[in-house]
Amino acid sequence: MAMPHFIPIRYLLVAPILAVLSCAGDETTPEAAPGVLPPDTQYTPITREPLTESDLQGLAMIDLSVEVPWTTNRVRRGPVEHAARASLRAAEVSAHEGFDRVLFRFTDSTPFPGYEISFADSDVSVPCGDDGAPYELTGERAVVIRFTPARASEGDETFVPAGIRPVSETRFQEAGLVCEDERTVVWVATLAAGDQVRGLELRSPNRLAVDIR
Repeated sequence: MAMPHFIPIRYLLVAPILAVLSCAGDETTPEAAPGVLPPDTQYTPITREPLTESDLQGLAMIDLSVEVPWTTNRVRRGPVEHAARASLRAAEVSAHEGFDRVLFRFTDSTPFPGYEISFADSDVSVPCGDDGAPYELTGERAVVIRFTPARASEGDETFVPAGIRPVSETRFQEAGLVCEDERTVVWVATLAAGDQVRGLELRSPNRLAVDIR
């Protein structure tokens, strides 16, 4: 009798994300207003490259729950319906051979937040949320990472301070939190180079590694 085949859980979990990313945009989409991030109209194919120790950089493979392979597409993960706001406790930037990484750390007391990762060209307005003022990106190419529902502070305690600061890594130039409203947190990094993104979701604790090359 043939033995059944099992697929690692991280490949099952990544399937909904990849299904969105690999769809071609055949339908007509409305034109974006000037100075606003445009909707995606076309997706490029994704090729998975097996992860190595140099890719993980100290992250444990056993904690990996979702992997989004290198892509130039916009990456989206929908939030859990009616979930409490995830608490963003840290955003740590580092440079490695072949890519730069920002590692976002959350508490385990709430579900993993929804997120969107996209590249933005210069002279665009990065929306904050329903109530927050947009961040004006001028003269720089950047990666924009949006979490919802999420927060970076609670009461008088601030976990991740707002504001763009120099980081001077190989690809990241300046980075920081540019928005926090009732449900949305937006983190931006201006780029000296890089047009591909990779996402790694990890548990215990909840973390999101966003790599740029």
